[in-house]
Amino acid sequence: MLFDQIREFLNSQDLTNFIQSNPHPLAVVEKNASVGSAFQLLQTFKVLSLPVVDEDGQYAGAISVNDILKGLHRSLVANLGDNFVDEVEQGNVTVDDINNVGFFFIGKQVSTLMHDSTTWMRGHPNSTLLTAVTDGFQIRGPRVHHRIYICDPSKPQQKVIKKSPSANLIVLNIEHGTEKEGASSWRPTDVVAQSDVVKFMWEHREALGLTTTLSLEDLELHSSHVLTVDYDTPAIVAFDHMAVDHKSSIGIVDGDGKLIGSLNASDIRDVPLAYFALLLLPVYQYMAVVYGFGPSLNQVMEGVPVEGTPQSLLAKMPPVVVKPSTTFGDLLQKLVTTNYTSHSHYRGLHRAYVVDEHDKPVSIVTLTDVLRTIIKFDEPVAVEDV
Repeated sequence: MLFDQIREFLNSQDLTNFIQSNPHPLAVVEKNASVGSAFQLLQTFKVLSLPVVDEDGQYAGAISVNDILKGLHRSLVANLGDNFVDEVEQGNVTVDDINNVGFFFIGKQVSTLMHDSTTWMRGHPNSTLLTAVTDGFQIRGPRVHHRIYICDPSKPQQKVIKKSPSANLIVLNIEHGTEKEGASSWRPTDVVAQSDVVKFMWEHREALGLTTTLSLEDLELHSSHVLTVDYDTPAIVAFDHMAVDHKSSIGIVDGDGKLIGSLNASDIRDVPLAYFALLLLPVYQYMAVVYGFGPSLNQVMEGVPVEGTPQSLLAKMPPVVVKPSTTFGDLLQKLVTTNYTSHSHYRGLHRAYVVDEHDKPVSIVTLTDVLRTIIKFDEPVAVEDV
């Protein structure tokens, strides 16, 4: 089959060795901590999610930027009403309104936003990288994980809760508040992200063989739904669209419908806690400010305008763009490239927009799409980012 060679390669790679070769600093947050604390950790470590632990240090779940977006949506509805998006777009929501919601929101407990601890991984001597993709990321399922947390198997008092069908990986289904007697053994020690795996595949692209020469159209990766907003849409409205539609990004288009930027779920992470009112800015100005291409935060809050056209500002933070004719190899090369902008702001590339001959977005290809193509599931399923 088309991707048999790369699947066999991934199945030959020891997960423990892969983790040692791709170390990440691992920060954890307690479930009773404030959302503000989680915000600060996400900002400091420039990560998309954090493992959540209980009072015994036991793994209880995770909180991601997508969880934060969904929680912020609920807080906005609760405080400003079901039609708050219309009110924002009509200019009826004030700076004080947004700041009050923001301060209320960051004071909530992490446990109110985190997603439950379902099917996360404990390392096993025989676990492979392929198992991490299929059973860890659950790449075939409707609720795909972008990263998985590993509990070090060398720790004492480990328990097998459930074995995966592959028998090479022990999958944990730890219900909230249970299995207290082994608390110390459930402490997360490592993290593996989809981006790590895709980068690894590109570094060993000889295992991909001739598949790198196939086009996105050949692989049917050129026709999926893409979410977009106009450049002058308030940032808070754009983020809300992502929360409601369970997406991790939204394309930004100009008056002709051409793609000129991309707002990602991770961009909510970079709102300083005292500056929630920045979310009322048009999305292109919001991005310019948080990425360091506009006035300082204090200047903006004092009324200093953000100078520059949407095109000129967003050109400093360009989205990754491909065509249906782009080869799979070229796509992977783009996705493993990272962008650094001013103020050492880091953006990992997790998606590419497919545009037509008029530069209008027609589709989007994510890391999940890449991994699913390689695993070759039988039927397409709707994906919810967590």
